[in-house]
Amino acid sequence: NDGRYGIGSARSGTTTAGLVFGGNEGAGPTNYTRSNKSEEYNGTSWSEGNELNTGRDSVSGLGTQTAGLAMCGYTSDPTRVDETETYNGTSWTEVADHPQNVTQQAGFGTQTAGIVAGGNTGSLSAETDSFDGSSWTEVAELNTARSDSAAAGTSTAGLYITGLKAGPAA
Repeated sequence: NDGRYGIGSARSGTTTAGLVFGGNEGAGPTNYTRSNKSEEYNGTSWSEGNELNTGRDSVSGLGTQTAGLAMCGYTSDPTRVDETETYNGTSWTEVADHPQNVTQQAGFGTQTAGIVAGGNTGSLSAETDSFDGSSWTEVAELNTARSDSAAAGTSTAGLYITGLKAGPAA
């Protein structure tokens, strides 16, 4: 319903049950308006859901439309946050903070068995963390620190694909 970039999504959504959240509604590069909007897709149209507790862009996400997870992102430049919120299909609830203030991570898995990796902490990160529905645990390091990647799979069989591994860490 609203044009924005830097959104997060429930990456295990389907063509009839999608979820996107957060993002930037401003025209940039100097006009940033961090969004707390959440929208659901039913296969035909988008409808606005309840809002995130913390508006942010470059937010990471995973899960489904009825069991989503939003984590980290920018609340303002250069402020990165560690907030994590769960979505139950109706409302967002803040839960345990992520171990890093980071943006542009890639996530996969479910709300109770999720993985996020990489990202940007002011420099590129190789950290990989798992979420069990209530707390975060660092589980591994990527071979190469990077951000702006894609990811897919489950917490026991996932892929972390491509990404930015050089250049300025914005």
